[in-house]
Amino acid sequence: MCETDVTLHLIAASKAPRPPGHGAVSIFVDDVDALHAELVRRDAKVLSEPKNYDYGMRDFDVADLDGNMLYFGMGLNKG
Repeated sequence: MCETDVTLHLIAASKAPRPPGHGAVSIFVDDVDALHAELVRRDAKVLSEPKNYDYGMRDFDVADLDGNMLYFGMGLNKG
């Protein structure tokens, strides 16, 4: 299992622009490729492969069992 420091930013449900079950969270990790491989092995609902983006991140998307979106990423200056 990957060991990762995580920074999580949450907002109050009353302030969320999405209805319940349609939330999203971005989680910054140290090794996005290792986490992706682990989640695939665990049969998570991984929606995309890790990819580099012009906004300076390498990230991928996962959906949880309620349909919420989880975005895992790291800065391109890492790894």
